[in-house]
Amino acid sequence: MSAFAQRWLDNVARRTNLVLGVAPSPKWLTAWGLPDSVGGLGTFCAQIADSVGALSAVKLQSPFFERFGPAGLSAMADLAVACAATRTLVVVDAKRGDAEYWLPAYA
Repeated sequence: MSAFAQRWLDNVARRTNLVLGVAPSPKWLTAWGLPDSVGGLGTFCAQIADSVGALSAVKLQSPFFERFGPAGLSAMADLAVACAATRTLVVVDAKRGDAEYWLPAYA
């Protein structure tokens, strides 16, 4: 069994089998009362980071971070590090076909 699969099984046994999809779209940032900006993204990520310890994994939708340019990639990396610190598995989904809001916010 792979190390990833074993960590998944260990997390499911201790936590839950739920995976949180993280897609900071304009819709979700607004729904959380946050601006569609790098600052709003930072607050969103901080709130997610504070909550992941009970989850087995998070799936970061990279296009929604990439739309903020290098600052968005940095926020995604910081969130991944925060998740890893709680032993929450991180999966990065980089496909574009189903991401309706992935166009750059900084352009």
